[in-house]
Amino acid sequence: QAVYQFIISNTGNGELTFAMTFEPHHEEERDEEWDQLFGFNATAATEDHRILGVLFAEDRFFVSGGDNGEAVNRVYEFDRAGRLVDQLDQPCRGLWGMHDLAWDGERIYGGCGAWIYSMNLEGGEVDSIRSPLIPPRGLAVDPETGDLWLVNSDDPIYHLDSDGDVLGTAPHQLRPYGLAWRADDPDGCPLYIFSADGESNLAVSKFNPQTGDFRFVVSLELEPDDIAGGCEVTTSWNGSHWVFVGVIQNPAGDRVALFDAGLNRSWISVDPESGVIQPDNRQECDLTISTAELIGGEYAIDLVIAHNAAGGELRLPITMVYQRQWAVVVEDNPAGYQLGKVYPNPSNGAGVITFHLPQPGRVNLVLYNQTGRRVADIAQDHYEAGSHRLTFSADELPSGIYFIRMTTNRMVRTRKFVMLK
Repeated sequence: QAVYQFIISNTGNGELTFAMTFEPHHEEERDEEWDQLFGFNATAATEDHRILGVLFAEDRFFVSGGDNGEAVNRVYEFDRAGRLVDQLDQPCRGLWGMHDLAWDGERIYGGCGAWIYSMNLEGGEVDSIRSPLIPPRGLAVDPETGDLWLVNSDDPIYHLDSDGDVLGTAPHQLRPYGLAWRADDPDGCPLYIFSADGESNLAVSKFNPQTGDFRFVVSLELEPDDIAGGCEVTTSWNGSHWVFVGVIQNPAGDRVALFDAGLNRSWISVDPESGVIQPDNRQECDLTISTAELIGGEYAIDLVIAHNAAGGELRLPITMVYQRQWAVVVEDNPAGYQLGKVYPNPSNGAGVITFHLPQPGRVNLVLYNQTGRRVADIAQDHYEAGSHRLTFSADELPSGIYFIRMTTNRMVRTRKFVMLK
């Protein structure tokens, strides 16, 4: 976190009033709010005709399917380009499997039958709590408190704490299929609702838990026969903007679609936001930038100061380039899990990585660049106990600093190496 100070001075002979807000950078070429940004057909890639939930985390889409009936259903993994790269077994058996998905920064949540399940990104460390709704069709989680929000068709929206105790309910007139949480909603309505309400089968609304008010946002009219599914609101796709990610169900194939949901202001603030300055006086102001929740990239925003002096408005452009920092673990895991160093280092496009497992298990080896973006998958497979040696190629990647992250159900380890060409 960094704090920058600036001063507003009143050199006139009357009171100076001011109010400060943040707006999109006026020179930025950007989509209008609720324009579609991207999409892909999940059914075509998986042959699953019952795509239900979606979230975007660690530069991947996680999509829940329910086409296997009473058999084990899947959570499908797609890369940023919408290509199927892996699939996980869902931790439950049910007619449709996990419905809407939610993400708290560490774990995936999904409702199935009479239970709400959570697991890590590799499908391990499964936990569950009982749901007051059967099934919990729409599901959202507040990452700050761990509170859960559930809904199922005509039932009220349920508010639960992290232990599953009911904190409250809210009646509604919607037909919801997905819930999502956006902490810094500009209207104070952090719970987003994706519903099919007769007049619109792709309606987005939002709810203020403090006042109990619902607010209609937009109707996403795309193709005939489209119906809303699960949803998420995230800044992980594009850090400078909130993005609404929704499942669009259709008899011709279920899709995942992304929409611009507005400017991300959560990383920047100003204090005070407004005030009155007497003649020959000044106001000291603090501009605070916090990068704790940001992904790597460029952020551009305008600080707009409205005032009652000549001109009426001052617009100050702010641009920041942020490179995400990585914690590199070099010591061996006490339980016997080991990730060796990359050889050669620096590399000119190919390398060798070794690892050791004390017991059989699934291993994911993923390559990231220095901004934290996933750029390649080295291995996603089941390995026997013992030592393993893998050769990987990165000929298409430019020179720079990269990280290989090894993930199992019990540990995460990272190694750093340099690419020189």
